[in-house]
Amino acid sequence: MEFTYNKNVEIIKEIEISISSPHGSSISNLSMPLTYFDLQWLLVKNTYNMQRLFFYTYTHSLHHFTHTLIPSLKSSLSTTLHYFYPFVSTLILPPPPQKPYIQFTQGNTVSFTVAQCDDDFQRVISHRAKDVRLLHPFAPRLLATRMLPDGTHVSSLLAVQVTLFPNQGFCIGVAFNHVVADGMAFHHFMKSWASICLSKGIIENQNFLRPSFDRTCIEDPYELESRTLKQWRNLSSSNESLENPADNIYKDKVRSTFVLKSIHIERLKQYFSNNKLQYSSFVQIVGIVLDKSQYPRPILAIA
Repeated sequence: MEFTYNKNVEIIKEIEISISSPHGSSISNLSMPLTYFDLQWLLVKNTYNMQRLFFYTYTHSLHHFTHTLIPSLKSSLSTTLHYFYPFVSTLILPPPPQKPYIQFTQGNTVSFTVAQCDDDFQRVISHRAKDVRLLHPFAPRLLATRMLPDGTHVSSLLAVQVTLFPNQGFCIGVAFNHVVADGMAFHHFMKSWASICLSKGIIENQNFLRPSFDRTCIEDPYELESRTLKQWRNLSSSNESLENPADNIYKDKVRSTFVLKSIHIERLKQYFSNNKLQYSSFVQIVGIVLDKSQYPRPILAIA
């Protein structure tokens, strides 16, 4: 069976989003050191640039999209970046013996792309098997890493793309560097952006949990930072930016979504109930996906 995908994504405009500081407050130029939790992502080539897609139903025209939704998303993102300023910073990878760090400079911006697509929105978000390349046009790319005369590499940490499917829905695609945030920190950022957007920028009455960037609370009794830095310096290609994968490597490959309902989760819990160790539902599901041969199919069968 041949699966097709739509490359017809039209870029409407590209914008640079800077920080909007509420109540006249501002952030001075500052740098933030990387902990050993962050440094580990520099050791694996081309895997620390992450991409996430969020789809929403939106039955409005292009005019409504560009004149109502986009201004709201831009304004709320600008405000959110005030509290999550590392996302609008740059990753600095200097030559040894200097250490990598995150640098915020006033005037830094985040790439914000506005696009539209004439594809079938329901086909794009469906769970059925489809060409793996179908979703690629909706994910932005981080700006290419640039190198300074002294050999220092400078990389952006966040890019956003909002793609409209006229009268059907829209997609928010986000690319971010794993060095600046893990999964929990990234979703904290996204939920904060959504909260600020819904409240039209008024956060005083919101249960808004501000992030902490205090690195002094992270202890390193086993000198993991120095060990990780040594490994990183021994890897000549560890500071390369994410390359665009060749399109042909995805040819004849499909992507599908499998949904486990509550009844399946309960059967998993019953199956593992005699085990002395307690596993979360997530761990149980991942275990089955990685080695399904070890588990009987009936526990996932739909009654």
